[in-house]
Amino acid sequence: TLNGSTDEKLEWAFTMYDINGDQRISKHEMSCVVESMFDLLGKDRKGGNDPRRHVDEIFSQIDSNHDNYVSKDEFLSGCKADEKIRTILAPQY
Repeated sequence: TLNGSTDEKLEWAFTMYDINGDQRISKHEMSCVVESMFDLLGKDRKGGNDPRRHVDEIFSQIDSNHDNYVSKDEFLSGCKADEKIRTILAPQY
């Protein structure tokens, strides 16, 4: 994936968040991964940098059909459209 297209890299990132493999990401799945990334990177989790707050903001922006899940298409579109979201969800891309 290091040499793949942006879409391929983002699709790989999607699979990382889709913990149970059901082709959609729940808030719980996204929170687990974002919290782990914050811990791994040593990021402060207090105040405005609370991972769950970031997840709530991301869902409000990219869950376009408001079903409380992020589909692969919503994930790809959201990451491509918003650099802040991409930086949080797929920082290496």
